This record gives sequence, C-alpha cells and structure tokens, in this order.
Amino acid sequence: MISFKKYIMEMAVARRNTPPHIDFDTWHGKAFRLATTPPGKSVNAEGEPISDERGRVSIVTPENGDAWHHWPDAHPDTVKHFRENWREIQTTLGGHKRGQIDRVIGLLSK
Repeated sequence: MISFKKYIMEMAVARRNTPPHIDFDTWHGKAFRLATTPPGKSVNAEGEPISDERGRVSIVTPENGDAWHHWPDAHPDTVKHFRENWREIQTTLGGHKRGQIDRVIGLLSK
C-alpha cells in the first residue's frame, strides 16, 4: 500500500500527462476496457451494490484487479457504440473512474 502523499503526487503527475479528451482507439485495452458485468458485481460509484441488469457493461481499468483480468469483454456491438459515442460518453464518467483512467495513462506515458 502506498502512502497518501505518494498517491496524491502520482495522481498529479497522471493529470498533467493526460489530455482533456481520452482517445478511445489509443487507450481502449490499455488504460481501460469495456467488460460485461457479471451477476452480483454491479456497484455504483460509491461501491454500493445496485441491481443486476442483463447485458450491463462496466468500464474497467488495471486498478480494478479482478475485473480487469477476468471479466469478459463487452459484446463487439457495444464496443462499437462506445467508440462512436466516446467523446460524449467520457464527459459522463465520474471523478473516480476518470481518475483511474488518468493514473493509468500517466503511468503508461512515462
């Protein structure tokens, strides 16, 4: 576990290295990916369980551990929809998810 100070410093560096617009084709599969959310794994931004919905998709990052490594990829049609609408979709990302993506991009851009 890293110290809070180190975490804040890494986050600041990541923010400086991250453009305001995240390019889908550059970073999908590297800093984030779209995954089908398994039953019982749906949570809101605060980590509280929410009802399962068939076909629910999550944006996962390497910081999401098990989800990054084991959750199945979203259906290709879903990925296509996200790619085509990514400029708008990314503006709806919560601060926590955007922060995850920014930190990963920052680390990969070093």
